[in-house]
Amino acid sequence: MNTINLKPIWGLLCLFLFYLPFVSAQTIYGTVTNEYDVGLEGVKVSLSCLSGYTDTTDASGAFIFENIPAGDLCSIWPFVEGPVFNGVSTFDLVLMSKHILGVQLLESPYKMIAADVNNDGTITQADMIDIMEALYGMEDEFPNNTSWRFIPESFIFPDPANPWVTALPDVLNIGPVTGDVEVNFIAIKIGDVNVSATPD
Repeated sequence: MNTINLKPIWGLLCLFLFYLPFVSAQTIYGTVTNEYDVGLEGVKVSLSCLSGYTDTTDASGAFIFENIPAGDLCSIWPFVEGPVFNGVSTFDLVLMSKHILGVQLLESPYKMIAADVNNDGTITQADMIDIMEALYGMEDEFPNNTSWRFIPESFIFPDPANPWVTALPDVLNIGPVTGDVEVNFIAIKIGDVNVSATPD
């Protein structure tokens, strides 16, 4: 009588089922918007896993990375290369001046981060000077700061009135990836306190 030994077959089946989640492909997707939930087109988004990927947001601010191997550890961050004076005007200086004088405080942590042009954790006349130098073409970049910053939408400010009380995340770590992941970011154009800038 011929017999079939099931133990090796069951062993292979169990091994296959165990590793199945790690060989299937996943999707990482999301949007980049300003604090008013307006999508920003033209933002580059980098994804670093075992391999590197780059996508650019569409008209609605959406990006997508497909066929990411499950089990990968990934990091994701948006970035924009553009002039520092994009979206910056004398009206931003007026709003910053009112905040400094206590006449009209900036009402969101994102606007306060935008006003902290020199990235020292405060809003002072020094930040206003940096903006004026950018407007008059005296500086091509802000000292100690990037032109844009991007905060994960999921980040909770411990103290919204003082966004610098903790380190601000510019990179979001994901993983191990075991399913489709949605990641959204809030864009902040440094110096653009009235939120008028677009990446183009």
